[in-house]
Amino acid sequence: GRAVVTDDGTICMPVYVYGDNAWGSGDASEATSFIYSKDHGKTWSRTANFTSTSSFGGSGWSSEAQLVDLGNGVVRCFYRNGKKKIMYCDATWNGSGYQWGDVVDTGIDIWGNCQLSAIMYPYLIDGKRALLLSSPCSTGGRKAVASVTLILAGAGATQGCGLADASVG
Repeated sequence: GRAVVTDDGTICMPVYVYGDNAWGSGDASEATSFIYSKDHGKTWSRTANFTSTSSFGGSGWSSEAQLVDLGNGVVRCFYRNGKKKIMYCDATWNGSGYQWGDVVDTGIDIWGNCQLSAIMYPYLIDGKRALLLSSPCSTGGRKAVASVTLILAGAGATQGCGLADASVG
């Protein structure tokens, strides 16, 4: 992923751990988190990992991620996962650190072995902030069809395979 700077100047960069005990279970696993600095990079802190597959949407694991600043102390994390769906989780600043909320499973198919891309669209759509995501949209492989998915803040996702398909086969 790439770093983002939030509206209050916080630098956030996605990371993940891989290997034994990533979730504290002793199992080989992958787990997403992000590092952040509130003092222009002088000191850094790290969020908690996604700590269990059941409480984080049953995705099996989480790894490479893309962050988007939603403003007002909320950072949205889209992440690669074993469920092969576009999934995200919002982290909210609580005054002393970021607290993960509930995972949202959009139900939109992607290829789980490829990282997706996520950006904030610079203009409002129907008065709402919009996010654009790109990824392979097949569960059968990364060389099938690429897609762009539109998510309006507070309104859910629009299936990307109907928006902009691009055969890469």
